[in-house]
Amino acid sequence: MASVKTKKAPGKKQTVTTKIPAPKRANPANVMPAPSAGELVSLLGDAAPDWKNILTAMEKRFAPIEPQWRKAKTLAFGRYCILRHKDRTLLYMLPGKGKVEVSLILGPRAYEEAMASGLRLELKQALSEARPYAEGRGIRFGVEGAGDLEQVLLLIACKLGETGV
Repeated sequence: MASVKTKKAPGKKQTVTTKIPAPKRANPANVMPAPSAGELVSLLGDAAPDWKNILTAMEKRFAPIEPQWRKAKTLAFGRYCILRHKDRTLLYMLPGKGKVEVSLILGPRAYEEAMASGLRLELKQALSEARPYAEGRGIRFGVEGAGDLEQVLLLIACKLGETGV
């Protein structure tokens, strides 16, 4: 919903009304319903616990988390999940056949925090090699077990400025 700002024009008796555009939301054509638990487990197979652990850990540490499903032409499953905190996108979760991948973008401050943190060397290298865009540097990697989950949480903490580095 757009808000309206009204003020008196200098030296005039009339008021000027300016529309302030509403923040952009997801294109409704790209928003998809969440898959059933059975569909997701069928696709993920042995990686299903990793998916659940990511969601649980994110909700526990960075609540409130809002999952949103979007259409994806390039993924075999046809959709991916975005984890949002308030109005901020934290993590993209990409379900695949027997695997879970995550993707996220770190701005300049978060990038510096990640490079100074206890992040694994190969993830630091991937970040440093990632091309910097206006939004930041993007990284994508597979999650297999608790060690990778800790790296995801560390990257999100860097993104939110909660590392104390």
